Amino acid sequence: PDKARRPIATDTERSAFISRMVSRMETERVTAPTPDEPKHVPETDQGALMAALADGSLFGEPIARRVDTHAATIFLTADRAWKIKRAVRYPYLDFSTAALRRKALDAELRYNRRTAPDLYLAVHAITRPGPRFELDGGGPVVDWILEMRRFPDGALLADRARVGALGEDLCARLADRIVDF
Repeated sequence: PDKARRPIATDTERSAFISRMVSRMETERVTAPTPDEPKHVPETDQGALMAALADGSLFGEPIARRVDTHAATIFLTADRAWKIKRAVRYPYLDFSTAALRRKALDAELRYNRRTAPDLYLAVHAITRPGPRFELDGGGPVVDWILEMRRFPDGALLADRARVGALGEDLCARLADRIVDF
């Protein structure tokens, strides 16, 4: 049966929550827990590929910055962000093969395009027809990479919180967007 949708919280409760969230984000540095050590994945060596990606020649422009996480590496150029999944296996994720990394990148592209279609552009094959790697080139596919439009430095909510730029209005709009989603 149809039931009237009860608001998740009253305006007063929502305002109090937003105030607490803003205060916490502006005063605390929230860090992710250290993940378990990845299991070694000997059949996949990404060393040569990461070195080739780091010089920027594959993208046709220099790398401005490299961001490494426990499960991915992002190469930032002037207007693009290129994300490759690291060949790791944790108890909670398995990126040990190129096929599994492609599946994860395809899912990331599909899910994130729902809320940021202008940022998430395409998943590309990284091939190696000879001694050099190529994007969507001939030869065998050795890995996969996600192409995204780069957003400005400082645009992450964590960055904005560090400089005290989160306000109730922004948090309220974010909360409404999450609820609507």
